[in-house]
Amino acid sequence: MIPLVTEQVIAPSFIKSLVDMQEILGSFVQICCKISGSLPISVEWQKDGTKISSGVKHKLIQQDNNVSIEIEQLERSDAGSYSCKLTNATVLSNVIVCSQAALPNGTVRFKGTFKGTPPFTVKWFKDKTELMTGPTCFTGLEGQSCFLELYSVGVTQSGVYSCQVSNDAGSVRCSADLTVKGSTCIFYINSCVAVFISHMHRWLKRVILSHFPSFLPTSSSS
Repeated sequence: MIPLVTEQVIAPSFIKSLVDMQEILGSFVQICCKISGSLPISVEWQKDGTKISSGVKHKLIQQDNNVSIEIEQLERSDAGSYSCKLTNATVLSNVIVCSQAALPNGTVRFKGTFKGTPPFTVKWFKDKTELMTGPTCFTGLEGQSCFLELYSVGVTQSGVYSCQVSNDAGSVRCSADLTVKGSTCIFYINSCVAVFISHMHRWLKRVILSHFPSFLPTSSSS
């Protein structure tokens, strides 16, 4: 099964990296860098490995491909190692869904797995029709896997089922076949026909004996 990748994602990178700085106490400082990659890009600033939040002391700025952190009234405690972490939304280009064969009136469960940046939107389809949770099926999302359950399946549920996973970066889609075997239903119908014919034969025999006894030997029994 080969999924369809609808959009290529370019990982974020630095065009201009951070440089070492020496500043005067009490001054205003701006640490900046330039970035590139597929939008949206999430930026996280850290000082000595600890995340920095925007507030009175620090102001975090992101405009186009320029990101920076501004520090008001530089203090001795502001000295340290500053780093900038970049991430953008990615969807792994392989969703795995396996084909299945099932007997009538059983329950079928399809499961797909994927990797990427949440939030995710998951849709299931039979052929070209989107499936919604209801009396005959249930769809769900658990972390980075999704599933579809079909209840009391019949031959009409046979077909191509596909799973589409999307996030801000794009979407992937993968399909699988479901074959519902009809042998059990056919055997049941044939059994009913055989029983019906047997009862019909006995009934006709009784009718002939009752109304036309001369047509059959007197030793015959019903």
